[in-house]
Amino acid sequence: MGGFRQSARRTQERCGILIVVTCLDPIQLAPNAQRAIGVKGLSFWYFGRLEAGTSGLTDFTGIVAGAYLVGTPGLYEVGANRDIQRRLVGSEDPARVFPRWPYWAALLSPLARLPYSKAARLWRAALVAAFALFVLAFPLAPWWVSALAICWSIPAFDALGQGQDSPFLLIYLTICILLHRADRPFAAGVALALCVAKYHFFVLTPLLILVQRRWSFLMGGLAGGGGLIAASFLVQGWSWPAEHLRNISRPEIDALPAIMPNIRGVLHGFPMALPLEIAAAIAVAIWVGWLLRKTNFEQGLSLVLIGGMLVSHHAYLHDSILLIPAFLTLGVSLPECRPAAAIMLSPVATFLLSILPTPPKTGNVLFVLLLLGFLGWVASEIGAAGGRKERTLA
Repeated sequence: MGGFRQSARRTQERCGILIVVTCLDPIQLAPNAQRAIGVKGLSFWYFGRLEAGTSGLTDFTGIVAGAYLVGTPGLYEVGANRDIQRRLVGSEDPARVFPRWPYWAALLSPLARLPYSKAARLWRAALVAAFALFVLAFPLAPWWVSALAICWSIPAFDALGQGQDSPFLLIYLTICILLHRADRPFAAGVALALCVAKYHFFVLTPLLILVQRRWSFLMGGLAGGGGLIAASFLVQGWSWPAEHLRNISRPEIDALPAIMPNIRGVLHGFPMALPLEIAAAIAVAIWVGWLLRKTNFEQGLSLVLIGGMLVSHHAYLHDSILLIPAFLTLGVSLPECRPAAAIMLSPVATFLLSILPTPPKTGNVLFVLLLLGFLGWVASEIGAAGGRKERTLA
């Protein structure tokens, strides 16, 4: 028991160091942070990115541009977004046009009243708070295991450095799971609808609903999604869906498909890449659907997240933090999968994705193979568990 308490105390100290470092002075406190997360060779580069994130051009610049442009015709217009970027940081990137639905821009509009550096630091503090809330509230793993997963995570540092809003989805997923465990599937569906900011990672969710007959969950998802759509129409008018679609269809959005940690990234550059990607996505969907027949809700949602990452047409390193709750859930609920889950949660899985340039396709090929291998391990354990249950009943 004493050893467990010491381990928990050390993990708490590590989380505290991470929060202090990301919110206050990354470069000055980098040595402590390096010791805290246990990946000293990687941390200096990421803390350098954190320092640049409060004044330079990052994904946050593109997100916060929506706070300035919401309610105007320029919300999804490249020229208007580039003008805001130049005004805020002195540079521009056409790939970073506001990418979300209008309701999110409206919620962020108070940030437009602050100087950019203060808004960026406030945003980073909110992201760190999201990580902390996930650690404290996620119900399917001990808090110190969740804390270690976050502190180890290269994608978590990438999300902080880029100012991405991916960490907020960890909170929405946690709320969804908590509500479902409280036997409130409708409310759980409403909570999952908040993940619409990254809806392309949830394309396999209908399989979970259909295979496991989660009809109340479906009704909640439709209600939540409908509310967000209505709010978006209210703040932006009737034309925003077409404008949003044109924006995310621009080739500049996918500036680096060769490094995407998904099937598309692996197949990029091959002849007939798109048909092969579609065929592989269908195969993954069938596999996940088959596994969903033998899992509970939490395990099924985890499989949907893993499959969604594989079949997503647009993903980068920071997006893979959405897999943290999946690996935690499956690692805890399926004991034989714990070694594989530990590998996927460690820097091993994403190390090569984090270094640019890398040898062609090395990072994403390794990551996708590890994801497929993990799914195979889960399938084997689910099958073995089913066999043990049948023998027990016999």
